[in-house]
Amino acid sequence: MGSCLSNFYLQEDNHITIDVINPLVHVTLYNNSYLDQVKNIVPMITCPITHEEFERPVVAADGHTYEFIAIYQWFRHCNQRNQPITSPVTGQVLTTVKCYPNYSVQYLQRVLREKRRQKQRETEDDEDGSEGQIIL
Repeated sequence: MGSCLSNFYLQEDNHITIDVINPLVHVTLYNNSYLDQVKNIVPMITCPITHEEFERPVVAADGHTYEFIAIYQWFRHCNQRNQPITSPVTGQVLTTVKCYPNYSVQYLQRVLREKRRQKQRETEDDEDGSEGQIIL
């Protein structure tokens, strides 16, 4: 499994800077509008099995991040069908079923939640009285 280094920064001017460095992927997001950032971040914190945001993100042997319960249900499903345990994303046989917490994704989720709360407060405090809605 390749290593992954991630750096997430909540800047003073309220933009999020994200550096994700992986042997296969390099993604850097800078100075985008809030909604553009959210559109780019949400796929990083969404399980490819459940298509929902992670509660307990873990990294499997294929290097992909999954929701803890979802990946172990996948493993059980493969076992019940007497099939090799494969990656739900790549289809390749996994060498192990060990999964590890993805602390970078957990941190990214905390940053995004704080940005959502901050944007919600800004919307609620809007002086013109117009109702704003944030849909993520």
